[in-house]
Amino acid sequence: MTDATHHGPDAVALWNQWCETLRAGGEALLGHDGLSADSAEQLDGVRYLTRLVRAGLMAFVENEGPRFPVIRAMPELVKMGLDNPDNVYMSATVDPRFTYRISGTRGTAHYLGFAAQSQNFAKNPELAGGAGHLHDRDLQLGPNGELDVIASVTPHDGNWLALAPDTSMVLVRQSFLDQTTEKPAQLAIECLEPSGPPRGLDNTRLAGRLQGSALYALGAAQRFADWVTPWFDHPNEFFLPTPEEHRRIGGDPNIVCVLGAWELADDEALEITLEPPECDYWNIQLGNIWAESLDYRWRHVTYNSHTAPPAAEKSAASPSPGTYVVRIASAPTQGSLWLDRSGLRRGTMLIRWVRAERHPVPSCRIVPM
Repeated sequence: MTDATHHGPDAVALWNQWCETLRAGGEALLGHDGLSADSAEQLDGVRYLTRLVRAGLMAFVENEGPRFPVIRAMPELVKMGLDNPDNVYMSATVDPRFTYRISGTRGTAHYLGFAAQSQNFAKNPELAGGAGHLHDRDLQLGPNGELDVIASVTPHDGNWLALAPDTSMVLVRQSFLDQTTEKPAQLAIECLEPSGPPRGLDNTRLAGRLQGSALYALGAAQRFADWVTPWFDHPNEFFLPTPEEHRRIGGDPNIVCVLGAWELADDEALEITLEPPECDYWNIQLGNIWAESLDYRWRHVTYNSHTAPPAAEKSAASPSPGTYVVRIASAPTQGSLWLDRSGLRRGTMLIRWVRAERHPVPSCRIVPM
């Protein structure tokens, strides 16, 4: 009874502190000066924050630390940083002082990449981008697609993922042309310097984990809101970010993203003239003002090099055989691929060129519906 009395108030205080951190941070984000979100956009922002909190709880409260890593997929519908609708993202917490083995099977996903990341959204200013990278074409596989990767600071023979002195996470990207037919990689990770079972919770450890989960959610939301805000100064056009900006946001060196924002009246559409280069894969997608991909479960908000129709099947309205006409609009229009603006007045847009030798920036023009 004495212990319960002693620990009870501390536990209640931890809960209240976590709730207060979320309350204050959420108010600041939803009132972000640069985005000036309207009421509908703020509703999207509230749902977005609840999803990020879910991810933060898994990443911190349910995380036993880098000696006991688990490769987990991002929780369902947690989306950030203009996430790719064709991707499955997985990650595990690591510490560069240790050595790790990642094992499993390759699967048949069109693209598979491992990245050593030093991003920590719970410490928002400390974003250093990616460190080491290991891609599917570099992997040595067994006869049935078995893979074995060593992740460490010290070089290793075979499949080696280089960790940097500040690496905190291994990120796995899988890109699918068709998720109904391709099989994802099956992966597990282990620390090669174990130390027995994890310790139980105490006030200090739980306080750190709770605060970490809240700061992760708020830090990620703030980081990406700050990222896209300048785009709305020049809406309805794409731009190519610098390689350094791409690295800092955690980009894969095989993938180059062309970025932009759109803003349209009810009776307008944005017409995009898209000429894909020779590449391994490309996609185009829409997001909201929070850099969260739109709901690709129910709406036409993305195409890739597999789901876009072949050139021979495209409309005669296309300027050349290798060119697509794509329209961001409230309804389909003849002679173009349709991206559904989903009832929004503005949002973000992104094109990925994967393993491409050139990275064209598409032209855009506003047309009447």
